[in-house]
Amino acid sequence: MGVLAYYLEDEGLATVTVALLRPHVEIIRPPRALWLPFELGRPFGAPNDTVFQSKVLRRALALFERQDGPHILEDFDQDAPNSAPDPDWRCAIDTDPPSFGMRPEDVDPEQLIAAAEAEISAIEIHHEAARRKFGRSAVGLTPWTLAENIAALSGFLRGQSKASWHPDISNAVARRFATDDITALYTEAASAGAGAPNGDQLTLWFWQRTAAGKLVLAGLAKALAGDDRGAKIVAEKFTLPSRLAPKLGL
Repeated sequence: MGVLAYYLEDEGLATVTVALLRPHVEIIRPPRALWLPFELGRPFGAPNDTVFQSKVLRRALALFERQDGPHILEDFDQDAPNSAPDPDWRCAIDTDPPSFGMRPEDVDPEQLIAAAEAEISAIEIHHEAARRKFGRSAVGLTPWTLAENIAALSGFLRGQSKASWHPDISNAVARRFATDDITALYTEAASAGAGAPNGDQLTLWFWQRTAAGKLVLAGLAKALAGDDRGAKIVAEKFTLPSRLAPKLGL
């Protein structure tokens, strides 16, 4: 983003960067940046809170009025309104994932796969309700359906890795995108009910309370214990939020 900002500035277009990782903008030093102390994926705060989102946007746009520089880094001095977990939130989706240890040899792949496949219809019904409620969805990184994404991860556990849909994308990256689509679909479905869960509540519900989440964790454990360096890198660096890994035993 910093390089792009300088390119746009050289072309006469003023820019402002909205940043969630302060060390990055301290190193990159874009012309103007507003740092926000929010969780990743929510640069303007909670979804659907238009009043707060407008406040963040106005603060960012106000940087265009500053005359100092050449590098401006301003901190947003408020937490997002729902940054704290909602103690009363309970997911309305009935899930009953099997328990297992985190070593690959402790996992019964067929038990996990069957449980994840059994969840699909209920999750898709709730996700359709969420799509109607919010009018949008982040699902779509892969051309596969939920069932096909589950099948891609299941094949990896069975030792029958599903081929990537694109010649320039490795199987490990394809599984990562499948995981992102599954996670988005599940958390969107879970957010459609009552209450106001924050991002960590939704994410931990997926990893801890759904069979699909357990299936993904089993795949991560297998990749980390295997010999495929690319799969290890994708599993360790790009699949699971690092701050949540200790809570999930990884």
